[in-house]
Amino acid sequence: MNKQHSAVLLMAFGTPLSDDQLLPYYTDIRHGHAPSAAQVAALAARYRAIGGLSPLAKITEQQVAAVKKELTARGINVPVELGLAHTAPHIAEAVEQLVDAGVTTIYGVPLAAQYSSFNARSYHGKAKAALAAYPGIRYVPVNDQGGSTALIDYWAAQLGKVKEVVASPQTAVLFSAHSLPVRTLAAGDPYKANVEADVRAAAQRANLKRYWLGWQSAGKTGDKWIGPRFEDVAQQLIDAGAEHIISVPLGFINNNLEINYDVDIELRQLIEQAGSRFTRLPMPNADPALAATICDRLAAAGLTKQ
Repeated sequence: MNKQHSAVLLMAFGTPLSDDQLLPYYTDIRHGHAPSAAQVAALAARYRAIGGLSPLAKITEQQVAAVKKELTARGINVPVELGLAHTAPHIAEAVEQLVDAGVTTIYGVPLAAQYSSFNARSYHGKAKAALAAYPGIRYVPVNDQGGSTALIDYWAAQLGKVKEVVASPQTAVLFSAHSLPVRTLAAGDPYKANVEADVRAAAQRANLKRYWLGWQSAGKTGDKWIGPRFEDVAQQLIDAGAEHIISVPLGFINNNLEINYDVDIELRQLIEQAGSRFTRLPMPNADPALAATICDRLAAAGLTKQ
């Protein structure tokens, strides 16, 4: 067997592929604590509302293929595996695949727009746990610190496509990102600052004079989460006379439940029931901008031509 020197492990949240996977998926998210029947039914209802199941699994596969293509174009021919946190193929399974391929260094990359220790620590922890039996293999956690030029350019370009609408004083541009517990900030997590910096950069590149940021999809826990909620910001904009709200989910990289339900259904309903128009800009998904961003992060972490 030809030994490969380095490899890339792309890590993502995962999504159930069928109704019978909802319970184990939800249980895994809850660290082994089974949800109630009502909680499972509520999750199932959300998936039904977006057409049955999330498109996330297929999109993630397309993103992995795009990263492989971009690495090859850069002359970096290394194995690339996908590991998921809560569904198959699990991160541990992906690690085993790379071990079997004979790699000596694994670069672990969470598929996310901005780095947060809240999620990244869990991904890296799963990978490191799987590698505990292989002390000879080096693991390199790849953690972005914001300022992803390709993704900022992507969102600026999407805003440019609706610039005539945005130019109206009755139009409001509402950026959003996934909320996190406030306690993560107190521990020094740079996520909020990185999101805010990326929003400013995208707005500046798109020549926006006015824009707002709201936080979405907070967990139903006893913790205080980052705010203001994007629903509250949208209502304030409507009360102030906004007739059209442009949604820019800059804190996400693909169509998932938080986009297809929280934005496209709940936020849209709030805005349209108030008599205003709603437009959500397209997600990066498998756009080359995401692949370029991931490969730039890998290069910064030390991955070179093999």
